[in-house]
Amino acid sequence: MVAVSTDFLISSGDQLKSALDCGKGAVMVTGHCGNWELLGAALAYQGFPMVAVTKRQRNLSFDRFINVFRHIPPDVTVLYKDNLRDVIRALGENKIPLIFIDVDGHDTGVFVEFFDRWTSTPPGAAVLARMCGCPLVPAFISQASNGKHHITLQTPIWVDNSVNKETVIYDTMQHLSFILEQHIRRLPHEWFWLQDRWRTKKTNNGL
Repeated sequence: MVAVSTDFLISSGDQLKSALDCGKGAVMVTGHCGNWELLGAALAYQGFPMVAVTKRQRNLSFDRFINVFRHIPPDVTVLYKDNLRDVIRALGENKIPLIFIDVDGHDTGVFVEFFDRWTSTPPGAAVLARMCGCPLVPAFISQASNGKHHITLQTPIWVDNSVNKETVIYDTMQHLSFILEQHIRRLPHEWFWLQDRWRTKKTNNGL
């Protein structure tokens, strides 16, 4: 793991830099933990080509307001998650889309265990990694006792394309969900997500 202080003094970004050495970009995976809006911004100030993948807000004025601040860091791209082609293009440009996995995947999600309950999870991160041949990098931001924020970058994860598509996507999303769960268990007070994470129920037929 690599700890990065958001005062922009980075001791080592070797793992993330090496993930980009493949030339296919990297999918960064996180949850709504700590000051998540600062996560991509801090890395962008370190020179990493970050792409914020977000959901368009129903209130368009508020959507524009948020994106003004997301564009403040240098070279940050903001893409809406329903525009898959642009996300794939960003990976082809060796950029780093930042994707949140702690949202309800509805009937298009893959069911994984999350806090001992079946949870519909968007499979996009695993699908992109498999399709584009790029690594997945779990990342989290948390606040230290001195008021500073720290970013933890975990070891890049590579998807095995030789495995059956459905199996590898499930295994990958289960592994990523477990990493997120472990982070939340360590810092439960920093997980701020008001959405009903377990809204979509699993039946014997999958849904």
